[in-house]
Amino acid sequence: MAIAADWTINPSNKTIQHTSGSTVYTVNELYSYICSVFDDWDLIPETFPIRANTPTIYSWTNGWKMADEVSYQFLKTGAMLDTTNGDTYVNIQTIGSIQPGSNIYIYRSDGTEVTPWWGTDHIDILVKVKESNVLISSGTMTLFIREYGDQYDHFDLDASNRSINTVALSTSNDFSNNTDIGTIGAINDVTFTFAPIQRDLLNGAGLRSYDLEINCNNRPLQEVFEYTKYLTRRGSGTLLDGIAGERFLSVDPVSYEVNKKSPFGTFVGGKWYLTQGIWLKNYLIENEEGFELIDSTGVTQLPPLNLGLVLLGLQNGSIVTIFNQNDGSLITKFTNTGTSVNYRYTYTADIPIRIVIMHDLYRYQEILTTLSSSDSTIPINQIDDPLYLDAV
Repeated sequence: MAIAADWTINPSNKTIQHTSGSTVYTVNELYSYICSVFDDWDLIPETFPIRANTPTIYSWTNGWKMADEVSYQFLKTGAMLDTTNGDTYVNIQTIGSIQPGSNIYIYRSDGTEVTPWWGTDHIDILVKVKESNVLISSGTMTLFIREYGDQYDHFDLDASNRSINTVALSTSNDFSNNTDIGTIGAINDVTFTFAPIQRDLLNGAGLRSYDLEINCNNRPLQEVFEYTKYLTRRGSGTLLDGIAGERFLSVDPVSYEVNKKSPFGTFVGGKWYLTQGIWLKNYLIENEEGFELIDSTGVTQLPPLNLGLVLLGLQNGSIVTIFNQNDGSLITKFTNTGTSVNYRYTYTADIPIRIVIMHDLYRYQEILTTLSSSDSTIPINQIDDPLYLDAV
């Protein structure tokens, strides 16, 4: 049989070892092969090397053991208990719908990575969780799939008392993360400052607490979002709050809900829904309503409705004054440069306004309108004033 060419049984030192080939066998197949060999050999019964505890859990017996750890990499679909050395190798199998060619990687809870020997797509492997009868990193670990351009996923696994572990993972294309990785990877001016801060979104909620400030450096929010995906992809060693990006979960993964698809939040319908504790600054004006925050206390913070009143066709040097019609109070006054202006305001309620436009060379002009809950544009036609005399 083929397995006989790949595995070597050494009765003199009581070891089993994988010595050739690349085929990965089930633990039951190895067990069955060993049984067939010992049926043929004239060996003392008490030296029989392996016992089937269940159809999927097996133990080395009578002082037998695997010759090296690498040999376990050629086994699947079963667990192995090494009673001689006090080691335990559990079986981890993944299921679910994942993007073809995805790479699964594993970090123990102490931050050490299980060096991968498996290929792409779903895995069926044996992982050592106990050595000399002591759990390694409490027997807990996290399985990740994070391919740039896809929605990510991970699973926190406690294998401390489970020999057979089935892990569900799911990934799909992230349609908001489609910029070439080389383009996004070249960004070097978006910064992350992890520290407790107080910030006011000017939405009436006052100062609120946050844990991380992202400086967008006047880049489009979708681009910044994609940059966070780049920093948390498989293979990213960029430190985020002292943690390698490829295993970063949240600014506070213990207390805050973790977004498995994207650690910094999901970008949907042109809007970035950020995870808890993140504050944005220096974003573009056109993105000022393109996000939602969650402060450190878990309260969603929506940006105020910032709108624009555009005056088109102004003469350069025109003095524009805007008054509140209700009480006559001054709202704003400015001298225009160029031929248009975009007055930005935060909407709370409709305000009737009076716009006064003055220029030495053009007639005085008044316009009555309303600052409403939508952007508006007013064309301006300034008429020459033939009676103006420049007496200076």
